[in-house]
Amino acid sequence: MSARVIECYAIEGKAYIFSPLLGETSELLLMNRERETCWVHNRGDYSGEYACDEVPPGEWRVLGWRPLALPTRHGEHDRVDPELADYDKLQALNPRRYDPGRGACWVETRSIADG
Repeated sequence: MSARVIECYAIEGKAYIFSPLLGETSELLLMNRERETCWVHNRGDYSGEYACDEVPPGEWRVLGWRPLALPTRHGEHDRVDPELADYDKLQALNPRRYDPGRGACWVETRSIADG
């Protein structure tokens, strides 16, 4: 296990069964093939469970999510290690066009050298 563990409902954990409700505002934890992670807001606009309009350029998949209204409604969050996640098994997104002016996505990067 790496030093970076993130708490959320993981696609390979509780989110395998529980997904955001349509119409529910939540945060999605995205990951790319380089193991960078990014939190984005799912505005709950009924366009899909994992739809988002704030995804940065590139190929991102959903590593997990967390609801904003009731943060632990499905029990405690899973502890997710992006270094151990199987990218090819993660949930794909159907994002709308990226608008760099919105600034609502925060990206966290980590390289192997960071330990």
